[in-house]
Order: sequence, then C-alpha cells, then structure tokens
Amino acid sequence: MKQFLRFSPTPELGLKEIHQSLSTRFPVYKTSIRENKVTIRKNALATACIKVEHSNYETCISIDTKMPFWVWLFVGWLFYLIGTKGFVDEIFSTLERDLKNKYSGKFGSLVKPRV
Repeated sequence: MKQFLRFSPTPELGLKEIHQSLSTRFPVYKTSIRENKVTIRKNALATACIKVEHSNYETCISIDTKMPFWVWLFVGWLFYLIGTKGFVDEIFSTLERDLKNKYSGKFGSLVKPRV
C-alpha cells in the first residue's frame, strides 16, 4: 500500500519536519529517522515509511508500509492490508493537513500525478 503527496517544489521541507509533525500528532507510536526516511511504528503489523523526494518541478512525499517476513507467513496478505490501510490513510491526512497549514502558498496548487 503506497500513497503520494505531490505539490509545488519545497526544498525546505525535509525529514526533520516530517518527523516533528508525526511525533507531535502520534505521540504513542515510535517515530524515528532512519537512512533517508521517517519510520513510524504502530505495532508489529503496522509500520510506515515516509520519504521526501525533491525535483525541479515538484516535491513528492511517499507513504509506504513495511512488513516483516514473518507476517506474510503467519498472518497473511489480506489481514496485513486490513491492518495497515487505516494507519496509512491517517498518516496521509495528517501530513496533508499539517503541510497545507505550514506551506499554504506551495500547497495551494497540487501537482497532478503523472501517468
């Protein structure tokens, strides 16, 4: 499960701002910066990875789930999707709301996804 937020170029937006926003909004979950992504862990089934990518014409934030191999073995794909869909949607809507408030001029014109 993967979701994207695409908007006007915002080079000042980085992992620290994403980490700060998510750790403020979800204080009970473990939020950390690892390598080039922010990881937020709700439980063994629901862990999300958030990456920020900048280009000349847009800033793209991708929200993806991360799952240990043992979940595939014991729980199965269907239960995994059910367990993580609401979590990813909640992170997506939180980031969208926070970024619209912080970068209102940049976020006003959303960039349409490329096909």
